[in-house]
Amino acid sequence: MDARYFLLAIGIAWAISELVGYLRKRRKGEEAWEASQAAKEDVIDSIHLSPEEEDLIRQLKREGRRVEAIKQVSEFAGVDLKTAKRYVSRLRMHGGNSAP
Repeated sequence: MDARYFLLAIGIAWAISELVGYLRKRRKGEEAWEASQAAKEDVIDSIHLSPEEEDLIRQLKREGRRVEAIKQVSEFAGVDLKTAKRYVSRLRMHGGNSAP
């Protein structure tokens, strides 16, 4: 076997192993991201406000005062602002709890 073919085979084997390693890391990253998203949804689903609090949040949202609505959700539920923002974004304008 010519030395060039041997070196070419080594190079191809190395490239394939690098690609497989990259794809494994990417897959693990996607799985971790999906798990973190599911955990965030669980936190949002666990927010339970009184009907009066929800009505206030809906009113603020309807009036275009989203920032104030987010702050109120954070205060009422004891969650961080990012979680409160997601809750306000999912909140339906009429009746029921947050949208699925």
